[in-house]
Amino acid sequence: MAEKSPVMLDRPGTLFLQKWFGEVPPNMALNIWTPQDKISKWWHHIPSQHDINNIVKKGHDVYYGVCLGPQGLGKRQRITSAEVTLMPGFWLDLDYGDNHKKKNLPATLEEALAAVAELPFQPSMTVKSGNGIHVYWMFKEPVIFEDRNQRLEMEIMNRRWHQLVKNAWAKHGWGMDSVWDLARVLRVPGTYNYKDETPIKVELIHDG
Repeated sequence: MAEKSPVMLDRPGTLFLQKWFGEVPPNMALNIWTPQDKISKWWHHIPSQHDINNIVKKGHDVYYGVCLGPQGLGKRQRITSAEVTLMPGFWLDLDYGDNHKKKNLPATLEEALAAVAELPFQPSMTVKSGNGIHVYWMFKEPVIFEDRNQRLEMEIMNRRWHQLVKNAWAKHGWGMDSVWDLARVLRVPGTYNYKDETPIKVELIHDG
């Protein structure tokens, strides 16, 4: 019997960002970044779906910084790990299929999701990014960094989580990219992945 495909939930990017961040606290900013022009837009609040759709209409891939940073950065800048001010949880960027340079990957979406289900903690949200999945584990409350040591401690914890999953992936004979840095950007649900000739919609497929 064929594996059952996940139910595709039609949820806009704004609701996803609201769930991940809650809100953008004073003196912090959310980065929305488009690789085609390498422009950062800095938001002091969660952008509306209308704002996100206006970027999509330009034929741009739309990424967001998974952690918040300070206000005052320019349109050609992105947050560095040392500048991160708020971290909502842990994340993974997992590839599958044969449309990648790396070939030791899960063959299908269903195979990747089944392996995620074997992990010791079940994810809060899963996003189908086009040729991979972004998987999120939310903290009970976002961590607001008060000093450099706290930031380094959380980055080390994130790195250890990635290594645990990397070891689990290796048992299947699969490889996995290291994306534990706090400056990471990932795709916004409700937008499109334009890497292939035919654009692929970025979809939230699990909202736990």
